Amino acid sequence: GPYRWRLLDHAPFHLRYKMTANHSGSPPWLSGQTGGWLSDHASPSALCSVGDKVFVGASIAESGHTILAADLDGRKLWGTKWLNLAGAGALATDGTRVFVGSEGGWIKAKLQVNVVDPQTYAFHNILEENFGDNKNLPGLSGIAVAGGRLYVALRKPGVVRVYSLPAEKGGKAQKLGEFPVSDPRGMVADKQGRIWICTDQGILRTTTPDGPAAAVLRSGLVNPRGLCFDESGNVVVADGAPAHQVKVFMPSGVLIRTIGKPGGRRVGP
Repeated sequence: GPYRWRLLDHAPFHLRYKMTANHSGSPPWLSGQTGGWLSDHASPSALCSVGDKVFVGASIAESGHTILAADLDGRKLWGTKWLNLAGAGALATDGTRVFVGSEGGWIKAKLQVNVVDPQTYAFHNILEENFGDNKNLPGLSGIAVAGGRLYVALRKPGVVRVYSLPAEKGGKAQKLGEFPVSDPRGMVADKQGRIWICTDQGILRTTTPDGPAAAVLRSGLVNPRGLCFDESGNVVVADGAPAHQVKVFMPSGVLIRTIGKPGGRRVGP
């Protein structure tokens, strides 16, 4: 019998680059230092604020930026692909400068800490350590700054290393020592110069500038990844999977607020 065919015809498809992954800015493509958003290879993994600017970091990028500055409404003010080829997997501030930690990626088997001026965005290196092979990288998981010291959390050896900050621009940080911490993660310094550390056992806090650290907060947390303080001195903790929530505690450890539903985002209704 007779057959009838219906066809759809379309011009050939072509690939065209339109935007960087994780886009949230305007325009959606890189345009100098303010286009696009962040990295095309990694999700945002670090935050810190200085004055009226918020700095966002990612561990590696090829086309996008690994670090950016935004205003308090999230509008991008500045960004750059690398700092001495290094990404921005960890961020910290002493109130006037931004400290940026990174390992691996384009700097290969090295760990670097660079310092960024939040006004001019000029930067310089204060720490670079070479581990010879990527498999020997110590697992940089957080940095903090207080009292003329730089604290670097290293996951694989399970330690927080302490360095003296250079007194002059162009100088290098010098190792003072280290103290043990099981699975150290994000860190932050309080107004007293004590270092608060996220771990697999809850939140620890240093008892002296060179360690050790003792537990101060365990109840109510599942998988703490990062923390900071609000203007009232409360402890704000990013609690990772499976919680996927932000939890706010009084310094005494009392939970006073939870942001987000347990379990976080999911696919489907």
